[in-house]
Amino acid sequence: MPGRIAQENHGASIVLEHRFFGLSNPYPDLSDKSLAVHTLENAIDDLVYFANNVKLPFPNDLQDPSQVGPDKVPWILVGGSYPGALTSWTMVARPGVFHAGWSSSGVVEAITYYWGYFEPIRQNMPMNCSADIQQVISYIDSKGIYGTESEKQLLKSKFGMPNVTYYDDFASTLRNQLWTWQSISPVDGREEFNAFCDSLEVKDGVAAGPGGWGLENALDAWGAYETQWVATNCPGSVSQDGCFGTYDPTLAYYHNTKVDQVWRSWFWLW
Repeated sequence: MPGRIAQENHGASIVLEHRFFGLSNPYPDLSDKSLAVHTLENAIDDLVYFANNVKLPFPNDLQDPSQVGPDKVPWILVGGSYPGALTSWTMVARPGVFHAGWSSSGVVEAITYYWGYFEPIRQNMPMNCSADIQQVISYIDSKGIYGTESEKQLLKSKFGMPNVTYYDDFASTLRNQLWTWQSISPVDGREEFNAFCDSLEVKDGVAAGPGGWGLENALDAWGAYETQWVATNCPGSVSQDGCFGTYDPTLAYYHNTKVDQVWRSWFWLW
């Protein structure tokens, strides 16, 4: 979309890497001391500083680099999700630098337990898929509250995660398939969200009606899908707790301070 906007307006599209993500680090690690400058205020100032100081590599016969700053031509700040929020905050905190801002799905209010994120998915996905998903989640939740340890272990095994120690860590992986709604697009020729729903709702070439196939089939189908497409994402050298667990304080997830640890940078920011 930024490229399309630029093309339609005969402009250039510039993509910046956010401080402390990837290799864009002012310090050589992600220690607490380094991350002290990983703030929203500094992220906003980075955008403003870049716009005011960058020397863009335009060929001289096409454009004079001194004539393309935000004080000479309109710059439009664009972002989606957190970058959308950053766009909104920048426009408010540093008015007058950017000509306009487009915040797509800007998360301007951070909410820790935001169950509402899943509501548009539940309401707008195919009805049969929604019906079966709700049955499965209700069943797994009930077993988490009232089930025996052996029943919980059987469910973890059915979903390809027998070695995930804590049941809630296993249950949280069910969100993975729903998250793919956010970016419905082909990945290596396979569109994830619809492929997931098809795996639940299509049997022998026949799709279920609006009510789905029912709990028993949905458990088996979702379990097979997660075993194939989620559990296998864990490298052989890493335990399942290392991939999907959250309780072990020694996990690299928590203490790896090398650069390019996206989740450490992300959790610090929020």
